[in-house]
Amino acid sequence: MAQPKIATLEELRASWDSFSADYELKYQPWTNLTDVELQYMSRLESAKSVVVPGAGPGLGGLQIRQKVSADCKVVVGDLSPEMVKLSEETFIKSGYGVNSPDSMTVVQVMDNQELPVESGSCDRYIANLSIMLVPEPMKQLQEAYRVLQKGGLAVLSTWGRPEFSTFFTLPKKVMMTLGIELPPARSNFHLGNSEEMKVKLKEVGFSKSFTYYNTIRQSIFEDADEYVQMLTASANFRATLAKIGDKAEEFKKALKEEAQKIIDSGDLLSFDHLVVIATK
Repeated sequence: MAQPKIATLEELRASWDSFSADYELKYQPWTNLTDVELQYMSRLESAKSVVVPGAGPGLGGLQIRQKVSADCKVVVGDLSPEMVKLSEETFIKSGYGVNSPDSMTVVQVMDNQELPVESGSCDRYIANLSIMLVPEPMKQLQEAYRVLQKGGLAVLSTWGRPEFSTFFTLPKKVMMTLGIELPPARSNFHLGNSEEMKVKLKEVGFSKSFTYYNTIRQSIFEDADEYVQMLTASANFRATLAKIGDKAEEFKKALKEEAQKIIDSGDLLSFDHLVVIATK
């Protein structure tokens, strides 16, 4: 049986570069709900130095900057240079200087698996919905542990339970119904088992950890067309359509029909995530 495909750093960078503008416009308002949740769990009022990898267009990083003290250093980064440009713009538009010698805010390209941050230099590590994407998640956890001071907090989120995530699982369900098979790829839900995550955290060296699930709802869609349009904004979904080939239109039609059933039932499309809080 073929091993699931895991995207390389180069593939991830290219994908998120092409997705950056659409992500900022269509997905960031939604995923920022999770950003705010992680910020609350991080007890930012006492933070002295915060690192924020996988920060995308930077709204979450900006909110952290606004919540910490003026003398708290905030290092924000993303693997995608295009995301970093958007993040820099986000800070500058809000009146914050970045990357100058006297600035307490740094915005830069960074790989979650190899952070350009000194060991033991921060007391908060906040990573929203990025660890499930990296080629080697254990390396990301090891880096979180490395850069934290003793007693520092790592607060992360990852995709949670598929059965409570209709927004992202509906396409696969429709493909199975239509008999569409694609080459196996690692699921973004692969880190969604809370007990397994606790084991990983202990192996890395964290002294204590808490985990919990939370399900959020996508804002109300006028109809299923709006849902499919939002999916199509993603470079990964467009790549899926290309792989489906001649059946792409049949697939999109069936996907709209299934999504419309959910909308007509009075329910909202959902996304479940796992939150991880670990102390070094």
